[in-house]
Amino acid sequence: MMVKSNQRIMAASRAAAAANLFTSEWGSQLVCRWVKDWVNQCELPVSCRGQHLKISSVLIDPTAQAAIRDYLCSKKWTVHNPARLQQLFKNELSPNDAAVYTHELVNHDIPLGLKHYIETTLLPSMHVKPLCLGLSLSSMCWLML
Repeated sequence: MMVKSNQRIMAASRAAAAANLFTSEWGSQLVCRWVKDWVNQCELPVSCRGQHLKISSVLIDPTAQAAIRDYLCSKKWTVHNPARLQQLFKNELSPNDAAVYTHELVNHDIPLGLKHYIETTLLPSMHVKPLCLGLSLSSMCWLML
């Protein structure tokens, strides 16, 4: 619009904002900022929407992370079928059975043990009460990364 119609940047930004159903003032300023970022840096700004912490978590605390890391490295997590784990370590399982059992171990048994450790040992030692719903298995899997 600026090149072909010989419009100034704010007029072109207002038209672009109106075409995209933005308000004329706020939308035109936003479009103008995007154009300047594109011209100067050849990239559009990245949205920060949903990237900030809404609440603080005790699991982000470095002391808690160190305790969780120590727990996972100690191999004190419980396993529902220790004989099968022993077969896995001795390579006595077929490749398919080993893959299925490893998936079950990593996505169910170890996260459950970690959840139990955090709720019964770690949080009380930090004088924090666990939430009424407890911690989710997906959060435990995230902590294991």
